[in-house]
Amino acid sequence: RLPGYPEGYGLRVHGDSMADEIKNGDVVLLQKRPHRSGEICAVRIDGSEATLKYLDTYPNHKTVRLRPHNPAYPYLEVEAERVAVDGVFAALLRGDVI
Repeated sequence: RLPGYPEGYGLRVHGDSMADEIKNGDVVLLQKRPHRSGEICAVRIDGSEATLKYLDTYPNHKTVRLRPHNPAYPYLEVEAERVAVDGVFAALLRGDVI
């Protein structure tokens, strides 16, 4: 648990799909709470390793779009039932914090 973040946890970032917003080696603090469309979330597709992306939901609730911040990476359109949200971005720690 993280002080001030009920049901929260930290995750060290590996990769650059969210750069310049979130960089390789950063620690993101995530909250377990319902997400809103367009928020940065830690998600798993089919139980895979978690990835950080903007999560866009559609009114039909059948598909979601995962958007990287880095334009070098493509958007992913995925059936909503295949996506699990592990947490919603709350804060960023950069530098030698842990």
